[in-house]
Amino acid sequence: MTVPAAPRDAVLDNARALLIVLVVVGHLLQSVPGASANVVGQWIYSFHMAAFVAVTGHLSRSYTGDARQAGRLVTTLAVPYLLFQTIHAALDVLVLGRPFRLDVVTPSWTLWFLVALLAWRLLTPVLRALRHPWAVAVALSLLAPLDDALGPELSAARIVGMLPFYVAGMALTRDTLHRWRARVPAWWGVVVLVGALLACWVLDDQVRASMFFMNTSYADRHDSAALALMVRALALGAGLVGTAAVLVVVPARTRWFTRWGRYSLYVYLLHPLVLYPVRYTDLADGWSTPAHTAVLAAAGVALTALLAAPAVVRAARWIVEPPLARRLLRPPSPASLAP
Repeated sequence: MTVPAAPRDAVLDNARALLIVLVVVGHLLQSVPGASANVVGQWIYSFHMAAFVAVTGHLSRSYTGDARQAGRLVTTLAVPYLLFQTIHAALDVLVLGRPFRLDVVTPSWTLWFLVALLAWRLLTPVLRALRHPWAVAVALSLLAPLDDALGPELSAARIVGMLPFYVAGMALTRDTLHRWRARVPAWWGVVVLVGALLACWVLDDQVRASMFFMNTSYADRHDSAALALMVRALALGAGLVGTAAVLVVVPARTRWFTRWGRYSLYVYLLHPLVLYPVRYTDLADGWSTPAHTAVLAAAGVALTALLAAPAVVRAARWIVEPPLARRLLRPPSPASLAP
């Protein structure tokens, strides 16, 4: 007997659509100089990955580690990671003229998320068994970077650093989400997000986007452990508040951009291939004015729409969801097919 799939929640798809646009725009703005690009980039990074991880945690609530779910980790995360890691290594050769070097331990650019998601999914049953999983996640996020050896290898720093957002998403039920949206007006979320943008503008000299990356130990970014702990706590707070604001402001019904959220993984994996020359060369060095920032933001929206288009999704399915990966899995046993 086939269990019908749960209906899609337009709120979550719309949230992912907004967030994947911010991912693309943020990566574009990171590649150019200028005060306006810096401020908008800081604002984006203060909440967008936190919200993305929280939504991912919510969508992973049902993970129990059965054979079907474990197989999906292989076909949708592990194999695509290896394929795109190889593609990034090839781009280093083609775009930058570097010798080919495939490093599967240290994820290239955006691919850290696939490794982190694989780890978070595997940890989900353990987190569910804990009495206070969020407290444990916060403690790990705050204390683990005291270890100087913590770094980008296997996304270890980001796995523990952003774990509180994943656990918060796990704890958020669909009913709780919609009750929250019913009680909190959308304008509250707009005020929070606009206020965060103004704060990034006022505090431009004090705020750095790297505060929200959570991809290294404290020793790599701060002079003292006390300051590092304070900055990490503020980053966690900003991410949680920004996540709440995003979940309030997005519409509850399907819109023309909802598809972008449904295919956010395609956009996430494909857009670095397009932006590689912009990020790693001086192609956009002269784009430093507010007008340039606005143009790049519009280009990010357009690129998101293009990469989530039906034709692109069909063409890229073989690598984002490689059918050959299924051959790595054992066929389901008759017992697992029984109703």
